[in-house]
Amino acid sequence: MNKQTEDTDYLKFPVYFKTKGEDLIIREKVKYIYEWIQKSNNEEDSFNSFISLFIAFNMFYNLYALSKNPRIKLEGGDMTRALDSIKLLNKESFFDSNRSTISDFSKECEGFKVEVKLEGKSAKEDVSQKLSELVSKKDRETATKLSLDILYKTRCNLIHGEKQVNRSQENLLKSATVLLKAFLLEMLDSFNKELVKGSYM
Repeated sequence: MNKQTEDTDYLKFPVYFKTKGEDLIIREKVKYIYEWIQKSNNEEDSFNSFISLFIAFNMFYNLYALSKNPRIKLEGGDMTRALDSIKLLNKESFFDSNRSTISDFSKECEGFKVEVKLEGKSAKEDVSQKLSELVSKKDRETATKLSLDILYKTRCNLIHGEKQVNRSQENLLKSATVLLKAFLLEMLDSFNKELVKGSYM
């Protein structure tokens, strides 16, 4: 998607969405999301680019949550809302379209151990090895869900001071930014189609 398209893409969204309780402004919020995406595109520093894009993603998954429940409390449950946004995707199709990107991301995660939930169980995993295995086995749904989980944990790891400023982390964040952008743009497209169909009314 080129700059000109991203600068105007928010215009395809409805101006507002009528919920049971109140009208939810849509287009203005989506415009802000695309502005942060564009800022991420323009950043040469990989840390700044990733953070800018995650701000866009944060705004999006909160908007998605509000579209389903306008009275939802946004003070807590951030991770739940972030991972819940994957419901907008056809996970198998997303994997097929972004398999090489997911594979590249898995390689950059080498040595990155975080707690993830797989098959109903939480455990601290070497996510690089686990994600690589899922990609090799073409476990589309699990690989896609785990990718988004790792992206969220990467953000937490960075914000809470667990990342060094070095080439290895720069490469991880560059790869994370490419994958997160793929997630976000497809979610935005799916969200707009659902709004047009009135699926949340």
